[in-house]
Amino acid sequence: MKTIKLRATDIINKEFQVDYQGYDPNEVDTFLDMVATDYRVFEGITNDFNKEIKYLNKQLNDLQDKNDVLRAQLDETKAQKARLEEEGFSKADLIKRIHNLEGKINND
Repeated sequence: MKTIKLRATDIINKEFQVDYQGYDPNEVDTFLDMVATDYRVFEGITNDFNKEIKYLNKQLNDLQDKNDVLRAQLDETKAQKARLEEEGFSKADLIKRIHNLEGKINND
């Protein structure tokens, strides 16, 4: 990950030596003031994004926790369904057997 080497104050406080054929110091200062202003805006945007990332990560973790709970409940519900289906088949089979026995008794 790349790191930021300058802060807005570093840009504003930068001093240049002026040579005989150097740049106009006022023009350089004006430009650096604009760069520093933009830099502050970028710092603010970066801070806002970092806060949003932190918030979204927390939401993601909360939703993953809820998802884990729901998956466990679903697994338990499936197990209960299987037990009830098995129990239902057993009772249905028992009822059929009783009915068949009653039929045989009544026919005799």
